[in-house]
Amino acid sequence: MSIRWSDIVDGAPAPGLASLNVVAQDGILEDVAENLDPAMLGGESSARYRRAFIYLAAHFGQLAVDAASGAGGPVQSMSADGLSKSYAVWGTTDASMLARTAWGQAYLAIVRNSAARAGLVI
Repeated sequence: MSIRWSDIVDGAPAPGLASLNVVAQDGILEDVAENLDPAMLGGESSARYRRAFIYLAAHFGQLAVDAASGAGGPVQSMSADGLSKSYAVWGTTDASMLARTAWGQAYLAIVRNSAARAGLVI
């Protein structure tokens, strides 16, 4: 099963994500595909996997849209030898970050209700 960005926009539903640039869309779809194990959600052709994929991608898409509009979010900082660097962390999947969007919350509900949770991005 191949999920396209239009599936995210229509399936979440998340019409506000249609304007996200194609590079970001492709990156989000790749990240979700690499990190979400279909076997843990009933297989790639299962409705549960498809919904989890759509919700997780919509969550990341919303974070990307928010970041582009200047909205604040979590920041990672490093420092060494008197120099410091800070950058936004939008791709994290800890539960507190997932709770920031309705789609992240929907993803968490699917994962938490899954019989096999080991190895899932939560």
